[in-house]
Amino acid sequence: PKSTITAGLRLSNGDMVLGNEAGQLFVSKDEGRTFRPLRIRNPNPVSSLTEAADGAIVRAGVRGVTRVEVEGEESKK
Repeated sequence: PKSTITAGLRLSNGDMVLGNEAGQLFVSKDEGRTFRPLRIRNPNPVSSLTEAADGAIVRAGVRGVTRVEVEGEESKK
């Protein structure tokens, strides 16, 4: 299903992250030419994204503010 992109972020390492109203996140490692979906636990609608001091992605939306946990990768804590 189609869903509207609602937030974007450039990480300190140069990667770009987009979030949508369905709670999906997509990352680009090539200046936005291509994006791949991140497999995240507990997808929630995204209205804002930011980067924590330790490099973790933090999202805000109708269900509050949470750190993003990416499946298959060790969570940054």
